[in-house]
Amino acid sequence: MSYPYGSGEQFLANEIEFLSKEGMDIIIYPSTRKGRARNLPDGVKVAKFKKNTSWYILGLNTIQVFRKYFSILIWDFFSTVRDEKIHILKYSRFTYILNYWVRSLKFLFWYEDCDLDKNCLYYTYWMNSESYAVSILKRYDEQLVSISRVHGGDLYIERNSGFLPFRKVVLKSLSGIHTISNHGRKYLLDSYGYVLNNKIHVSRLGVSRSLKVTPNDNSMIISSCSSDDPVKRLPLILQSLGEFSENNNIIVIWLHIGVNKIDFERKYSSYLDRYPNLKCKIVGVIPNTQVVSIYQKYKPSLFLNVSESEGVPVSIMEALSCGLPIIATNVGGTSEIVDSHVGLLVDKNFSFDDISNAINKLIGNRKQYSKMAFRKWRDVCDKEKNFLEFYSQLKEY
Repeated sequence: MSYPYGSGEQFLANEIEFLSKEGMDIIIYPSTRKGRARNLPDGVKVAKFKKNTSWYILGLNTIQVFRKYFSILIWDFFSTVRDEKIHILKYSRFTYILNYWVRSLKFLFWYEDCDLDKNCLYYTYWMNSESYAVSILKRYDEQLVSISRVHGGDLYIERNSGFLPFRKVVLKSLSGIHTISNHGRKYLLDSYGYVLNNKIHVSRLGVSRSLKVTPNDNSMIISSCSSDDPVKRLPLILQSLGEFSENNNIIVIWLHIGVNKIDFERKYSSYLDRYPNLKCKIVGVIPNTQVVSIYQKYKPSLFLNVSESEGVPVSIMEALSCGLPIIATNVGGTSEIVDSHVGLLVDKNFSFDDISNAINKLIGNRKQYSKMAFRKWRDVCDKEKNFLEFYSQLKEY
């Protein structure tokens, strides 16, 4: 987690702003501090080291921290090697574990450096090495209250080469686990139910209400929003829309938010040459707060997401809040916000014809799908309602 540094993790920023308005005093521990720090709401501050930070003192304190938690760290290491049947030649997994150790020690050093109220609630937004560090603290002090959200990339083991270090001990040690979807909750229960002890909850993310987008009747504009991570499968979007445009002999404008235009053109120029009827409008990487304004400006007809894996896509929530019909792959928790009333789900291994048929169906009934899309946002994706429910859950700890 890098917030409040840099421009990412806007969803966490929204959540922190809401919780601070509800009167919570919040101390943020960013695992990385690269980029410019953003302004923080009242009652929110970034953790800082207070002790002498000379190399000698840092080294000495790190050794002391390691000695304090040595037995837990060693037990976890050998338990993981045994349970996961990790062979000594599996270098990548050993380095993965060591990376968790180093980052966890960094957090533990900060914890020992700060005089924190013992009544603090320790909350990790992603279930990662910091969650593991908090699980160590929890076992050292059983009175400590600790929870974690879990999303998609930090949830599904298939997205992590089949291995997530210390996952069982983290789930067992934390006071509460908050998934962002029912699908995520079921996944954890099916995989680790015997260690969860009825402490897993669904705490949805959300977005603000937006003005309804009226599509441009003079153009076929199809939007999407994501990074160029392989799991997002941008080449498949490009090919699907390219095939649709050529087979129907119409100009299609693909409006995509989230990647650098120069990088995109360099990487996908061969695809662009193949489909002369497909025109790409690449907006680039922009703050989350500006995404909806892009939809208002260009007025797309629908939104397309073909990810191989998802938690619950916030990009789809944003599109729903604008009344955009949705075509999406049926992965992760996507089906919890996309149903037959707001759009169409396609199989993860869809064909180009599947996308073409879905586009034609949605365009032909766009007004009805648009009306129901906004209702779905109101019922499931409303930020204020979902954050208030999460805040109520936090008060129970």
